[in-house]
Amino acid sequence: MSAATESGDFCYDREIWGPTPAQQRYDTRSSRQHAGKDGDGYLYRGRTGMQLTGKDNYRQYRNWCRAAGLDYPDFVKDPDAVNADPWEGLVPLFYWDTRELNRWAG
Repeated sequence: MSAATESGDFCYDREIWGPTPAQQRYDTRSSRQHAGKDGDGYLYRGRTGMQLTGKDNYRQYRNWCRAAGLDYPDFVKDPDAVNADPWEGLVPLFYWDTRELNRWAG
């Protein structure tokens, strides 16, 4: 699935929440990305054009900002803060860096 698909061709900076049956499972799934606590699926729903999703990814993004020496909000405590500048724009860099995507670049 592409970033454009996840964000409605970059029209939405928050996951549209039905909730659908798949989204309802986010609240009780015990994977790393989703905490398995009721309400966490919605709380840590996809945000930004890249659709940062799941409590663990919000935690990783916070820690990445910390390691970069940035003065950042705590995205785990305030997930909506990720949609503010400059944080929203840095999410693609976070993904590129932490998923080592440069190795696939031409």
